[in-house]
Amino acid sequence: MPRLLLQCRSTLLILRHQTAVKNEKGLFSKLLEKCQSFRKEEKHVAEEEESKRS
Repeated sequence: MPRLLLQCRSTLLILRHQTAVKNEKGLFSKLLEKCQSFRKEEKHVAEEEESKRS
């Protein structure tokens, strides 16, 4: 019986780790997308300022 509990526990730990990794990847990709969109907005604002100066 204790052996079965240990197997269940290790399985749960593995599943929890896999879920954490997936969530981390999801969060990282969201942050990356936000950074990229922010850069695009920055470039767009800079281009608008240059066109106003001309």
